[in-house]
Amino acid sequence: MKRLFAVLFFTPFLAKADTFSFGDWEYSISGGQVTIESYSGLDENPVIPSEIDGNPVTKIGDNAFSVKFYLVGISIPSSVTSIGSSAFQECHALTNIILPLSITNIGEYAFQNCTGLTSIVIPQNVRSIGHASFIECEGLTNIVIGNKVTNIGSAAFWGCKKVQSIIIPKSVGTLGGSAFAGATNLRSVTISGNLTNIGVDPFFACEDIDKVYLLGCLS
Repeated sequence: MKRLFAVLFFTPFLAKADTFSFGDWEYSISGGQVTIESYSGLDENPVIPSEIDGNPVTKIGDNAFSVKFYLVGISIPSSVTSIGSSAFQECHALTNIILPLSITNIGEYAFQNCTGLTSIVIPQNVRSIGHASFIECEGLTNIVIGNKVTNIGSAAFWGCKKVQSIIIPKSVGTLGGSAFAGATNLRSVTISGNLTNIGVDPFFACEDIDKVYLLGCLS
């Protein structure tokens, strides 16, 4: 008997710090570091500045580009280390994005329902892939997880229906519940590390999996 699986999505909108304008960009600044808070331009392929008034841009803030339906691509400078919660949520046309090696953290719901994405490479320096960060990215066929990721959040890749294989690197210690749930075309899973914490049903409804490779040990 198949179980029913329901997910409630709720993304809180918190009050932001005082913001300033720089062209089409709204930003805040703390400790000499700039967070991009929003973009008011209409360019389909905007280029995020690496610095503003001599201060490095280090973060893409929560909801900064959410619901920008026209966004096709974006250039992220190597100064950026963090992508905030829901930063690109519901950017359906987004097809071209390269995450720089400087990124260390991807927030929850960061790319929720970016259905135009076909490939994503999680950079080598990322430590944590947030809860539901790529949920409902139904167009993804290729997912590469960097070899320094220690945590794959719950529902991180839920509903990525087109991906057929996934390699979980040896650095990963925590695999969240429903991490790959609903990846209905997933056939091959390689676990090459020492998972110490596995959430509930990380591969729920992945009924086509026929190959599981264990290259390390699970504890």
